[in-house]
Amino acid sequence: MELICVKRQFTDFDAYCEGARGWDIDFMQLERGRFLGDILQIITPDIQLAHTDINRKMKQQGSSPAGMRTFAIPARGDVNLVWKGMPIPGNAVMIFQPDYGLDAVSFSDFDMFTFSMTVSRLHELCVAFGYHTLEEKVENADIIVCDGPLLSVLRNKLHNIRFVAPTIEHQPANDELNIEFNQQIPRLLLMNLAFGRVFNISQRRRLRDEARRHAEAFIRCNDFSQEPLMIETLCKAANVSQRTLEYAFLDGYGQTPKQYLKAYRLFRVFKELRKADPLKTSINQLANRWGFWHMGQFAADYRSMFGELPSESLNRTNCMHGDERN
Repeated sequence: MELICVKRQFTDFDAYCEGARGWDIDFMQLERGRFLGDILQIITPDIQLAHTDINRKMKQQGSSPAGMRTFAIPARGDVNLVWKGMPIPGNAVMIFQPDYGLDAVSFSDFDMFTFSMTVSRLHELCVAFGYHTLEEKVENADIIVCDGPLLSVLRNKLHNIRFVAPTIEHQPANDELNIEFNQQIPRLLLMNLAFGRVFNISQRRRLRDEARRHAEAFIRCNDFSQEPLMIETLCKAANVSQRTLEYAFLDGYGQTPKQYLKAYRLFRVFKELRKADPLKTSINQLANRWGFWHMGQFAADYRSMFGELPSESLNRTNCMHGDERN
């Protein structure tokens, strides 16, 4: 069986999102500094393994490969991740549900494996390995907290595949690699899930998450060129108190609503500058449209956030900075 292996490094998170084969994702940078991300994907018709490493705090949204069940496994025990509004322990496996896919905040030095398999393949393996109730367990779980030593065995296998992968692009897998990728790793994953403890997001966290979602929807519809968006207005839009909204954003992003608003506005300017025609675009007008009126402070904040000046973003002729590695 042929394994397709793709390994790339990116300095642009739009290119990163486009380069993740099979995924429909959108990232927003939430902290200062130039972005750097790595993706490794190993793909067969019914199984996909990915390893991703990102150096900046990011808001991650989107969906995993269609028609597959996807599981996220921290590559290290000291993971720093908020999943659906809840900080995740290092011995947790996260479950991507079809109606509630990727909704996370990853912090600096994010290091994660994802393992996807078709629904039919998952069913075959559950039957073959004797885990007859596991599919139902997975369908009703947000997170499964696993036994630490058993999860470490799975991590070691995943890291072994990761280091071998760059040498196997478009080559038939040898018997040992074929068994490890298609049998040993899936079996270890299912074993961890079968013996792990289901942990679902609490109702309290879900209410905060809902409040944050309403506030974010209002932010996306706001016209920042007219007047500043006040936190009191956001509270009314989300129908919660200022204290609840503060907790909702701190839970979700580790930021206050005010900090998130500023990051969002800078991000929108960044996205538009990267796609704009330098001959037809005024940086001042674009910044004003997103509520930035003091150009000196705007330029300083922008450079601090993205590691480049607004004029450098505007004059880039190629937004894709990924290079495939064999």
